[in-house]
Amino acid sequence: MIIHKAYKFRMYPTKTQETLIHKTFGCTRFVYNYCLDLKRNNKHLTKFDLIKELPRLKKEYPFLREVDSCSLQNAITDLMAGFGLFEKGIGSYPRFKKKGEKESFRTSFVTSSYKGIVYENIKVDLTKRVIELPKLKEIKIRGYRNLDKLSGRILNATIREVESMPTSGYTINEEMSYLDNVNHDNEAILYINSDGEHVISGLKKNSKCYLYFDEYVGPLPIIDVIEDAYNNNPTMFANDNTVDNNLRYIGANPNNYVYFNCDDYNNPSSDTCELWRIIGVMNNMETASGTTESLVKLIRNDSIGSYSWDDENVNDWSASSLQESLNGSYLQGTTFGNGKGITEETRNMVETITWKLGGSSTYNDVTASMFYERERGTTVYSGRPTEWSGKVGLMYASDYGYATGSTTNRENCLANGLDSWSNCHFYDWLFESFQWTLTSYSSTSYNVFIINNIGRLFNSSSNSTFGVRPSIYLKSNIAITGGNGDINSPYTLEA
Repeated sequence: MIIHKAYKFRMYPTKTQETLIHKTFGCTRFVYNYCLDLKRNNKHLTKFDLIKELPRLKKEYPFLREVDSCSLQNAITDLMAGFGLFEKGIGSYPRFKKKGEKESFRTSFVTSSYKGIVYENIKVDLTKRVIELPKLKEIKIRGYRNLDKLSGRILNATIREVESMPTSGYTINEEMSYLDNVNHDNEAILYINSDGEHVISGLKKNSKCYLYFDEYVGPLPIIDVIEDAYNNNPTMFANDNTVDNNLRYIGANPNNYVYFNCDDYNNPSSDTCELWRIIGVMNNMETASGTTESLVKLIRNDSIGSYSWDDENVNDWSASSLQESLNGSYLQGTTFGNGKGITEETRNMVETITWKLGGSSTYNDVTASMFYERERGTTVYSGRPTEWSGKVGLMYASDYGYATGSTTNRENCLANGLDSWSNCHFYDWLFESFQWTLTSYSSTSYNVFIINNIGRLFNSSSNSTFGVRPSIYLKSNIAITGGNGDINSPYTLEA
């Protein structure tokens, strides 16, 4: 059985590649229109007659030599396919193409060998996240993070300019062929009419019809959007260079705002949603279902109020009063302080994950990287668990440390202990005076790390009252429907 499967990717060309892509749009449109004019005046011309015109055209119009030759031949193939449908009475007469109107071109897969080495003109490498196309060479792509490679045989690639996507880019449509035996009905024809509708003609009572559609391109996975933002403005981001190599938002005020905990996700606004922010993309997160995934971590923009970490003054998050409140009544929709309870739609968007509860037995000169390692370690006060499974937690001390982002002193801030920071908090979007972290001070049975009023990390009794900013991890299938992350245009999510 032959199955044509379509994959769609976002493509991010360089300026030079983008120029060549637009040249190819123009050249294929030129060839299409030129051959359409010939065909109108010489009805006997076949596809091969028109293709034979290409060498002469390239001499007369040298700019045609700059683009992929397969794309020019395919423009003629598409033209003649249109004439074929028209002659069968199931399509309209081909018309001239206009600049800026559904710009696209298609190139065909070609393979050759020389001295035992096989060459292919179209390649997809999902480990490097690139596609190689004729003339264009390697181009960065996004999409299908769950796949290591594409199986099957590539037939062709169609490059389209898509303006309706949340960020600029191109779509690549790769048709894959899986070969087996098939009996098909030659009398049934599928075509697209002049209104862009898919029409099936010639079906009989016993006809079999198999339709394969491209993947719908709509809301984009939130991780892909974050990676897009990183490519467009890398100064707002940094990899933390830990064993997990997480991608984090940094600086005084990056564009990481998102409407969350909404009453109505179809009409998100400051009236229907709370303002949360994206800490980053956290890798190797363990979910309750046993999978290990890359997940987006969010934190509420403002504190919901000042509360004790644990009323009994015990630094065990798994049994603390704050944890029980956040994952109890608050998670089930009950208002907690300044924050409304988590709505049902929002609750279904939050992943249950394994939160690491490792602590630090010292606080002097402990850097962000040292906190990160200790938080994922096994150093805890005697008898305390090292892990907890749940939905709502707090930011780690390391989250706060890695969020600093001054271009002039970030390196110094990361090299210094968080207890001795000087001015680093001015460039740290996570700073808020006197707020709790999830990280325990494991030398005692009761102390937990806090951020004080001058941006330094200190430890305090867990029954003290400080600001609480709930933090969660989104499920990996959550997509962004709009916005650009700016405070005036927060990202909006698909519930």
